[in-house]
Amino acid sequence: MLSLSRLAYDMESLISPLLATLLLAATSYHSLFLGTVLGFSCSAVLVSVTEFPESMAPGNTKFFHRFTGGVQAFWARPELRGLKALNLVVAATTAMVIVNTVVLVQGGHGRSQTHSALLLGAYGAGSMMVALTVPGLLDRFPDRRVMLCGAGCLPLLLLAASGTIHWGRGTSQWIALMATWPLIGAAIATILTPSSWLLRRNSTEQNRPGIFAAQISLSHACFLITYPLAGATGAVLGLAETALVLVTIGLLGSVLAVFSWRSGIEPCTLDASTGIS
Repeated sequence: MLSLSRLAYDMESLISPLLATLLLAATSYHSLFLGTVLGFSCSAVLVSVTEFPESMAPGNTKFFHRFTGGVQAFWARPELRGLKALNLVVAATTAMVIVNTVVLVQGGHGRSQTHSALLLGAYGAGSMMVALTVPGLLDRFPDRRVMLCGAGCLPLLLLAASGTIHWGRGTSQWIALMATWPLIGAAIATILTPSSWLLRRNSTEQNRPGIFAAQISLSHACFLITYPLAGATGAVLGLAETALVLVTIGLLGSVLAVFSWRSGIEPCTLDASTGIS
């Protein structure tokens, strides 16, 4: 299920840019946005008719505890603190990919929208290939080791991207980017795909929705920091320098994750209302 979830996300990342490029050749931006609205509406209908498994009620707890219980669990549990740090690593790397790919390809290389879609598609393809192999990988290695391996690779890949942007020229630079972006997607998949195991392991049936919601909120809080930073520094300093700034953030997140996970896995004894042991 973890691979299928990640695969669905990556299929969207892979197909959407290509589909948008094809549609822009035949229609206007305004029509494309109308199509997006239609797509969201269809998604809302599908969600509304989907049957979800029943879950236990959180019990008679105060609203404040239900509202903040997931975030409190992330502060209280070493495994979840490590995951929070890895969210920063992922956000730093995806900021470079999502925010600056179009600028890099169409501004730096003078290539077309199709080339931007191809590079984003290569990133998604790398993630998809790893997502399919992660279940077998987790049968052989602990999930935290796999995730830390990906976290260690991402700053190195961003550093390689910075060097490619700064020193690369012409076709050789383009080939290097087409090789680096799938590797970035693959490394990100080694972090995101097993993350649900950590969330389930550190939650109970009652507080699990709050902890999963906290993961979404905290990961997007990291995006809120790194995405504007990637755009602003790219405009002021340049893309190679922006990659170096994001490398620093990624290294910080990796180090924090290692320190959070330096001890063994604790037994899950979370309180059902707050998620704190």
